[in-house]
Amino acid sequence: MVEETNLATMRIRTGEFFERVMKKLGDKVNRVTMEERFQFSNSGDPLNRVFALKSGKVKLTRLSTLGRDHLLEILGPGDVFGLEALVGENVWFYTATSMESVEVTWAHVEDMRQVLADNHNLEMQLLRSFAALTQQRYERTMTIRDLDVPGRLAAVLLYLGERFGETSEGGLVLPRGLTQRELSQMIGASRETANKILADFCNRAWITHENRLITIIDWERLNRRAS
Repeated sequence: MVEETNLATMRIRTGEFFERVMKKLGDKVNRVTMEERFQFSNSGDPLNRVFALKSGKVKLTRLSTLGRDHLLEILGPGDVFGLEALVGENVWFYTATSMESVEVTWAHVEDMRQVLADNHNLEMQLLRSFAALTQQRYERTMTIRDLDVPGRLAAVLLYLGERFGETSEGGLVLPRGLTQRELSQMIGASRETANKILADFCNRAWITHENRLITIIDWERLNRRAS
C-alpha cells in the first residue's frame, strides 16, 4: 500500500505552498467557521473558490455511475480543497461537506491566479506538489480496490488510524462520529456488509466498536488482513 508518510509529506508541502500564496493575497483572504454538515461545494457547481482547512474534518464525496455516494477522502487541518481550479477545472467534481464544526480560510480563484501569474516559481512549486499529492491518493485508491471487501475495510481503518487516530490505553482510537454509512462509502460496499465485517473484526479482537467509536487494538493482524 501507499505509505501514509508519503501522503502526509505531500499534504504538508501543498499546504505550505498554499499558505505562501494566501499571505500574498493579504486582505483578500477570508476566514469563516461553519457547523457540521455544511456543504462548501456540490458536484457540478462552478469552481471559483479554494479552501484551506484550519480545524475539523471535511469529507469529499461523489456519486458513482450507479448513483451511489462514494467517499473519496476525509480531509483534516492543513488540507486544501479546490486546487483543481488551477489546473483547468471549471466545476467541482466532488461535494465537500463538513463532518463537524470546521474553520477554513478561502480565496477567490481569480485572485489566486493573479498572484501565481506574478510569482511563477511559487506557481510551479504549488502545482507540482498538488500533482504529486493527487498521484499518491490515486495510487492508494487503486491499491485498496485490488483487495476483497474485508481487506478494503481493514486498509481504510488503518489509514484513518494513521491520519486521525488518537492513542489511548485501549489502543488507537479513530475519529468519533464516523458512521458505518461513511465507512461503507469508502470501501464501495453496503452498510450492512460493512457492519458485518466490523462485527467480525471485533470477534477476532482486532478492534472494538462501541458507541460509534472504533478502536484498533491489534494493528499487526489488521495490517496483515489489508495486505
